[in-house]
Amino acid sequence: MIKTDLIFPRGFCFGVERALKLLDEALTKSEPVYVLHEIVHNTVLVNGYREKGVLFVENLDEVPDGALLVFSAHGVSKEIKIRALQKKCRCIDTTCPFVTRIHQWVTRLEKEGCPIVLIGKKAHAETVGTLGQLEHPDKAFVVEDETQVDTLPPADKIGLAVQTTFNADKAKAIQEKLAQKYKTVLFQKGICVATEERQNAVKEACKTHSTILVVGDWKSSNARRLVEVAKEAGREAFLIETTADLKGLNLVEPVGLTSASSASEDMVTAVFRQLTE
Repeated sequence: MIKTDLIFPRGFCFGVERALKLLDEALTKSEPVYVLHEIVHNTVLVNGYREKGVLFVENLDEVPDGALLVFSAHGVSKEIKIRALQKKCRCIDTTCPFVTRIHQWVTRLEKEGCPIVLIGKKAHAETVGTLGQLEHPDKAFVVEDETQVDTLPPADKIGLAVQTTFNADKAKAIQEKLAQKYKTVLFQKGICVATEERQNAVKEACKTHSTILVVGDWKSSNARRLVEVAKEAGREAFLIETTADLKGLNLVEPVGLTSASSASEDMVTAVFRQLTE
């Protein structure tokens, strides 16, 4: 038995719950349901939906004309939406409202002719979707750390956006450096409340726990950020997808257990039971 405490908050965030509810509603229709990319980054959950008949695809060309099509919670580009309508697909958009707000913000900045800096992981689905809202995405700059700020071109002012699941402390540090470089930085809060609350909870847990366990998918940005936050606080931290991943881990007690916003409470409960029983 390993002394383990559950960290609050954890589990599905509002955006994930909303996306899954919309997908469940689509499944009530007597026809094939296609989802462009994973609905959320959770392989176990996605495989469960595959067993229910959901067809996950990575390319719009794989979707038949007129099909029922679901866009993932991470959001998609304007081009994808236009092409889907041209194919006469009946689209259900599960994009997280926090992500949609970022889409609206960068669109406004571009219309006003303001250079755009996006703090985020360049290859992440959300970042790709956000840049895809722009007429000229090649003119926007994606930065992942403070050192990249030095490479940005001079300007009187810039517009700043942030990937919703980015490390809050790192985003703040980058923002402060941007404020030193540019006279005016137009900013709209990007990191969602759920992400920030979970990161703060892990930081607090690090004060009293030697090890932090995060239940989540390796593809999940917010899951990796929680591990990152714990390690920055000087704690051992591990990302696990299922109870099978506990095998071989050197867990120093006490252990704090949390999860990504796309990980189910059922999996957290299973991990907790294995550790404590």
